[in-house]
Amino acid sequence: MNIKTLHWDAADNLRTEQDIVAYLEAAYEEGDSRLIAAALGDVARSRSVIRIQIEASRIDERSTGVFRFEVPDDPEQER
Repeated sequence: MNIKTLHWDAADNLRTEQDIVAYLEAAYEEGDSRLIAAALGDVARSRSVIRIQIEASRIDERSTGVFRFEVPDDPEQER
């Protein structure tokens, strides 16, 4: 029997400070140092993605004069 799986990355879902705090609290509650380290890595990747989106939006605005999407410098102000 083949099992179909989908790619899922926690970093894609850590959009606000509240998301990050809840995620890290859950990892700490488990008490597993490997899980905590993985969670910290997810948070670091989520921050990198936000920075890449910010820079991409700035490049797009400069090159085309059209601002296609906006990602705030502070993820707290996202919505």
